[in-house]
Amino acid sequence: MGLSAARRLSALGASVTVLDAVDPGGRGSRAAAGVAIPSVRLFDDPVMLAFARAGRGTLAEDLASLPGGDLLRRGNGILRVVADAKARDALAAKAVADVEGLGTWRDAASLVSLEPALEGTPLFGAFETDQGHLVDTDGYVDALLKAAAHVGVRLRLGVAARSVSESSTGVEVQTEGETFRADRLLVCAGPWSAGVEGLPSLPLKPVRGQMLVVHQPGLHLTRVVSGPSYRAVALGRNRRGGDGGGRGLRGAGDARGPAAPQCHRREAGAAPA
Repeated sequence: MGLSAARRLSALGASVTVLDAVDPGGRGSRAAAGVAIPSVRLFDDPVMLAFARAGRGTLAEDLASLPGGDLLRRGNGILRVVADAKARDALAAKAVADVEGLGTWRDAASLVSLEPALEGTPLFGAFETDQGHLVDTDGYVDALLKAAAHVGVRLRLGVAARSVSESSTGVEVQTEGETFRADRLLVCAGPWSAGVEGLPSLPLKPVRGQMLVVHQPGLHLTRVVSGPSYRAVALGRNRRGGDGGGRGLRGAGDARGPAAPQCHRREAGAAPA
């Protein structure tokens, strides 16, 4: 998010400096699986659901504007799997008012024809939609770094912001050995924002985040497989570790924050990653 905003601001004529505590940058983004779909949990929050879908469109524009960006998008949609009829009906009821809906219901036999890798998995069925896809996060961050530098963004990788303070002319950011002064400050550090002295205290913190890479010869998923507490994706050619043959990533991540109205107010001055 920070690199994308920096690139756009610089292209509009702003003088932009990006500070990132790690080199090559994008610690949180690189760790993500790159699943670009709104969570079904957002069906209960129409404001955040609309925000997530608008962000999906912005992401598509961003990829289209990057050299080779079309190669960073993979996958043919998503399968939202459920364990039984009760879970299917509950999920369908939650999404009844959603404009996109859950997609087409597929029973267990149909799932195996769509994704042979699911054979033998004790699933009741899944909702199939083509609205979801994957983004190669390493490749996306690297492409944004090059694009940002190309339009004049000053990249200070491996330089962490220690504290932030307001001044009569704007804002000052203190690192280990330098002071940066600016008219405006955009914070895109997510839960790491709490480690920067002087920033408003955002009621946001990571709750869980686990990833498991499974090596299974012949494993090949063409869709994101999403369950109540996990998502599974195949690691493709552009993902870490070569061509990804027979490698799958299963993960579960979550962050705890306030109700949407409070979150919208508090994030006016500091945008989450």
